[in-house]
Amino acid sequence: MRRRSGAWSEPLVRLNDEEGRRHLVRVGHINALSGTDLLQNETFVKLGSQIVRVPEPLDAVLERVLGEED
Repeated sequence: MRRRSGAWSEPLVRLNDEEGRRHLVRVGHINALSGTDLLQNETFVKLGSQIVRVPEPLDAVLERVLGEED
């Protein structure tokens, strides 16, 4: 999801965590992405002091963050 007008001039990405909660995050607020599990099927996203566990591979999350998804 990208919105470039009004108050949200910075790109946004939607993340769903392991409990089904939805997060709409400004891309510039992501401090780190980590794919640290052995199965490579989840990503940890660091947002300030909070870590969000996303049940998707690092590559899939990275594509959305970089805006490569349609």
